[in-house]
Amino acid sequence: MIKLYATHPHLSLKDKFASLRRSSGEMGYPKTGNPDLSFFRDEETESFSSEKDQERRETALRALDGCRLQSLDTPPPRPPTILSVGDRRIGEAGNLVQLQGQAKSGKTAVIGAIIGISLGGTGDCFGFQSSNPQKKAILHFDTEQSRCDHFDVVARAVRQRGGLHDMPEHFRTYSLLTIDVQTRRLGIKEEMARASEIHGGIHSVIIDGVADIALDPNDAKECFAIVAELHALADIHQCMILCVLHENPNTETGKTRGHLGSQLERKAQTSIVIEKGADEVVSMHARQARSCHWPKAEAVYFQFDKDHGMHVTVSDPSNRRIAKKIAAKTIKLQELADEVINGPMTHGELEAAIMTAERVTDRTARTRIKEMRQAGVIEHTPDGKYQPAFHEMKE
Repeated sequence: MIKLYATHPHLSLKDKFASLRRSSGEMGYPKTGNPDLSFFRDEETESFSSEKDQERRETALRALDGCRLQSLDTPPPRPPTILSVGDRRIGEAGNLVQLQGQAKSGKTAVIGAIIGISLGGTGDCFGFQSSNPQKKAILHFDTEQSRCDHFDVVARAVRQRGGLHDMPEHFRTYSLLTIDVQTRRLGIKEEMARASEIHGGIHSVIIDGVADIALDPNDAKECFAIVAELHALADIHQCMILCVLHENPNTETGKTRGHLGSQLERKAQTSIVIEKGADEVVSMHARQARSCHWPKAEAVYFQFDKDHGMHVTVSDPSNRRIAKKIAAKTIKLQELADEVINGPMTHGELEAAIMTAERVTDRTARTRIKEMRQAGVIEHTPDGKYQPAFHEMKE
């Protein structure tokens, strides 16, 4: 017989409230008796008669009484930090974290780094920090990749980043590609309950492809329910749930898919953003975060390394990128000068030649002359005309 670990079969607001009540006495909130939680019924499937209006109001007030803060002398304990970068708290117990980026931008490498550091992390884990001395369950659900690709991702994470020979028992990973959407969602909830019972709790959950547990990521009702359910699961199991989501193609604002992405962005403690540059170097920072400040100016950078067969941390490429951009522009200016200058030319002659060659206005042509001078492509002759600057770059 299959045993279902359905400790929280609905994960509604009722479950969320019950979870919060258990710790209310430790956080400066009054201890109350067990309230009638029928207030949290689904009104779409169950209606209330007018005679029960007063009862509903009283139930609502009792629920609020259990959530009221009455003293500042006993602050709630800070939830343990599950994932951090330096002194930045990225993900704490009871919270959602979002990892977003364009397709094929390096999200899988970040997932591997997070798995690796959660398992002990002796390899390159992109600066992430995590601790799991009690060996609570680490769950990984992959909805996007084939079994072979899933195997390769896990093998790199465990061996090269985690520094282990094989998977430890408390790391439980699943390829959900062939499972239907509704079964995926239910299976994640049930596996969390089962793994928590077996391993004495959950450290973290990674859902690579969270949009694939929704029938329609643009359905507001469905997506709001999914995010609420995941948030409640994180709170009930006091773990971090990392949700991996694609950004819309060609977006300049980092907008993630549909209502699901919008709601995750609102509810996530941190939104980790990765961006791949034209030089294949990937930057990682936080666009929005409640508990830390991780600006793009302080990003972590990584790039695929053929010798290692995986992405590895690299230095900030900003200066190299600027130098490369300047060099490319200088080459274009040099090519333009070679095309239009046949000998010493006055400013007006050079301006007219550039206007003809590039089909631009006089204003743009004057800007080109200024850029050529600043780049050292042209120089003044003794009589004030322009000629090519003769130096090593000219060769």
